[in-house]
Amino acid sequence: MSFKSWTAAALLAGAAFTPAAHATVVSYSQNLLFNAATQSFWGPGGSSASFSSSRMFGSEGLGISYAVSASTGTISGAYAGTISGSYMDWVGGDSEMWRGTFAFSGTAGQSLTSAIGARINVIAHALGGDVCIICANYSLSGMLATGPALDQVTSASDVMTFASPGVGANIGIGTVKAGVDLKIQENLKFAPLAVSAVLKATSKHGSVVSENVYFDVNGTPLEVGLFLPSRGDWSFDFTDIKLVKTFDNDFLLNIDPFVSYTVGVRCGDPGTNRDNGWLCLADDKATFHLAGVSLYNGDPFALNFSSPDATAFSVHEAPEPGSLALLLGALGVGGLLRRR
Repeated sequence: MSFKSWTAAALLAGAAFTPAAHATVVSYSQNLLFNAATQSFWGPGGSSASFSSSRMFGSEGLGISYAVSASTGTISGAYAGTISGSYMDWVGGDSEMWRGTFAFSGTAGQSLTSAIGARINVIAHALGGDVCIICANYSLSGMLATGPALDQVTSASDVMTFASPGVGANIGIGTVKAGVDLKIQENLKFAPLAVSAVLKATSKHGSVVSENVYFDVNGTPLEVGLFLPSRGDWSFDFTDIKLVKTFDNDFLLNIDPFVSYTVGVRCGDPGTNRDNGWLCLADDKATFHLAGVSLYNGDPFALNFSSPDATAFSVHEAPEPGSLALLLGALGVGGLLRRR
C-alpha cells in the first residue's frame, strides 16, 4: 500500500474512531422565592369579617354581656427554597436519553404576617342600667415562620390581652362597678407539603419535550430523564413551579368579668351583707369565668403563592462538529486518491 493510501486509511480510521465529546456533569442550583401577596385571612371567598361571638352572663339585673367580631383580616408573606443537583450537558446520537438528578430543600428566613381588626364590646348590667367596660376597635398582628423543610408543620400563637380593673358609674339609684380580664388568642399553622414543576426542554427548531417533577421529601434527590428526539442545542428550564401547602388558623377567647352594685351608703364588700352599715340599702356582686371559647376555627386552605422563575441551562445532542469535518475530509481524500 502506498504512503498516500496509508494516509487516507489513517484519516478514515481517525474519523471513525475519534470519540464524541464526553458528557460533562454540571452542577445546578437555583434559589426560589414564593411570594404570597396580601390576601384574605379567611381563605378563598372569605369575607373581611369571618367570626363573631356574643354571650350574656347573669341577667339584666346583674350581669355582663360581651360581643366580639372581626372587622378585617389579611395575611401575606413568603416561602423560600432551592432546587439543586447535577445534569449531563451533552448527549450523543438521535433519541438519546438525557439524565439529571435534582432535589428541593426549603430555606429558613421567611415568614407569614397576619393583620386582624376586631370590635370588642363588654357591657356591665346592674340595677336596670348599662356600663361599658370595653367598647373599642382593636388590631392583632401575628407572625409565623414558614420553614424550612417540606412536610413540616410550623405553628405560632399571638395573644391580645385587655384588662379593665374597674369601671365605676353612678346610675341614679346606686353605684355600679365592673371590670374584666379578656384574652383573644390567635393560632396559626403552615405546612409546605411539596414543590411541583415541569422540566421542559426546547430545541433550537422549536421541538419541546417535558417531564413533571414533584419534590415531596425535603432534600431527597430525584432522577429525571428526557428523550431528546433531534440533534442540536436544547434549552432546559424548570417552569410552572408551584408550592403545594396548607394554612390553618383559629381564635380562642378567655374572659373573666365581674360586676357589682351598691345602693345607699356605708356598704361594705358587695355581696356580703354582714359588713353593711344601716344606711346601706342593698349590694351585690357577680363574677364569671369563660375559657377556650372558639371564636373561629377555619378549614385548612391553600394560600396563593406566586410561581418563581428559574434560570435555563443548555444541553447539546450531536456528534462533535470536528468529527464530522474530519470524516468528510477523509472521505474526500480517499476519493481523490482513488481517482488518481
